[in-house]
Amino acid sequence: MAKITGITNFTGTIDGLVYYMVNGQQFFRAEKAKTNQTKSKELPKKLLPGIEALQVRNALHAMNHLVNAMEKEFQPLKTPKPTGADLHTDASKNPCLQNALRDQTEIKFTVRGAKPGLHLIILQISFETGDYRRKKIALDQARCIRKNTYTVETEFQARKGYTDLLFLYGGHFLKAVPVNDKKNRNS
Repeated sequence: MAKITGITNFTGTIDGLVYYMVNGQQFFRAEKAKTNQTKSKELPKKLLPGIEALQVRNALHAMNHLVNAMEKEFQPLKTPKPTGADLHTDASKNPCLQNALRDQTEIKFTVRGAKPGLHLIILQISFETGDYRRKKIALDQARCIRKNTYTVETEFQARKGYTDLLFLYGGHFLKAVPVNDKKNRNS
């Protein structure tokens, strides 16, 4: 509603124009367009910290199952290493486990920088229940099919609700990759 302040001076909105006074002078501008503000289908911002906390709790729960399954291998990682220049290790010099692919009862994987004393663990774990099966073998027992590529036999078949992981460890390092099924990769 407009308000008349003089013969030609008024303030307010008339026909989409906003009239106003600044330092005794009359000004006008177009009325601000109205936006249709619909409520977002996302959850309110107030609930997000609770949801993030739930996701963190679920991740920690799953991690606890993994730590329980790999307890013996995590022990050397927890113990402090003796100090000394000759014991300094560079993480870039540790072997690199790059991929793992299952073809029925055989797992094919790539290790770059393999050296003696390395071990593999094939772990099949349910992160929901904590059930797991594992098989530990030395990398020397794996069959080398070409440079840096190995295969190992396993009796573990893919199971619904379980995640298959392949670990490589030795000294003071532990690396892991998920074991993918060959049939899923081609589709």
